[in-house]
Amino acid sequence: MTPSSPEKTAIVVASFGTTVPEALSSITNIVSKIKAAFPQTEVRLTFTSNIIRSVWKERRQDPEEWLQKGIPREILEVKNIISTIGDLREDGYETIIVQPTHMFFMEQSHDLQQYVSALGSIRTLKERWRPFKKIVMGRP
Repeated sequence: MTPSSPEKTAIVVASFGTTVPEALSSITNIVSKIKAAFPQTEVRLTFTSNIIRSVWKERRQDPEEWLQKGIPREILEVKNIISTIGDLREDGYETIIVQPTHMFFMEQSHDLQQYVSALGSIRTLKERWRPFKKIVMGRP
């Protein structure tokens, strides 16, 4: 990885997810509101549930069916938190804000916090090679 400039910040909206197409609007509405509030900031979505992501991965086998039903491509291609943050880092983002949509701080939020803390704890011999300047998680 090479140092990037200027500093780029991204927000990751971390939702448990849903497999019910009619319920997706509650998640996509949150993402849209965050994008509107921070128009200069990259906003990406991740689902924390392995089961939910596996259902969408299976549905990706026939994307046109789901796209015709109005499912956003972002949902069909949803990734886990590690992959989402990895993609952001590859795109040059060094400051990451993870905002969960979970209602309570329970298992999913706890595990998410552990991932964020672990990634934020990476130290390299040379400061310039640290993958993140800052990676933090908001409260559920």
